[in-house]
Amino acid sequence: MTFLQLEYFHAVAESGSISRVAEQYNISPAALSRSISQLERELGAELFDHEGRSIVLNENGRIFLQCTTEILDSMLIARKRLSYTSQHRMVRARLDVLLDEPGELPIEFKLARPDLLVEIIPPYRMNTRFDVRVFATYNTIDDPRYELLCSERFVAALPANHRLATCDSIRLTDLKDEPFIIVRHDHHEETIFTMCNEAGFVPRIAMSFGMTAHRGLYRSICKGIGCSIVPELVSRAEWDADKIALVPFSDIQHVRHIYATTYDGSPLDDDCRFVVDTIKNRLVKQN
Repeated sequence: MTFLQLEYFHAVAESGSISRVAEQYNISPAALSRSISQLERELGAELFDHEGRSIVLNENGRIFLQCTTEILDSMLIARKRLSYTSQHRMVRARLDVLLDEPGELPIEFKLARPDLLVEIIPPYRMNTRFDVRVFATYNTIDDPRYELLCSERFVAALPANHRLATCDSIRLTDLKDEPFIIVRHDHHEETIFTMCNEAGFVPRIAMSFGMTAHRGLYRSICKGIGCSIVPELVSRAEWDADKIALVPFSDIQHVRHIYATTYDGSPLDDDCRFVVDTIKNRLVKQN
């Protein structure tokens, strides 16, 4: 079975005429009929009923037409994407760490480099090949294949009018009676429970968000629904300091490191270097 056979079938199904489709594709009616017959043999089902000189879809044909329409539509989209990418330089960037509200980074890339197409690959697509990967870890990596973009401590994220918002630093136990807001992504939930357990209490969760709800976390804290523990640089770079206070802890030393690497560990080329430097500058611009 070939895509050309599917196109032939689709065209005949829509027109109901072998001769018209044969003329459209510049082949003989006999050759087109043989192609349709071969397709029916491969499927093990007849797709058309003959009515005089016309042919019409039967029930099998109507089912198969729906399938071929989806396939041909997908092929059209693929061809358009390939046509576009063939005219643009491309970097496939896999982001295994939450850096901003989804959609902001691609805009920044495009404004700075209109000639470059940066495709963001989400972390759940584990087997997808990438050009550059950005990820977070609690451990330092002593390997030249990995470039350290930044290291950041965790801080308390409090509503601007919170009683502790103006403190230079606080102890984590100062938050033991506070409601917490978490995001179930980027180890955020795990980090909060680990740190609170080390401080001797279990956090009381007031609200949780899915993996793309960075903005929901921000707005919930602004509204006074609760507090959270967040990585400092990412949060300072993205959040309004007039609405959320980011207060350091005096009693915990947890740090996370953000690294970049290529798929095969090779040095970054110019396009990947642009992507990595843009992310790095975004992280440290408000440090």
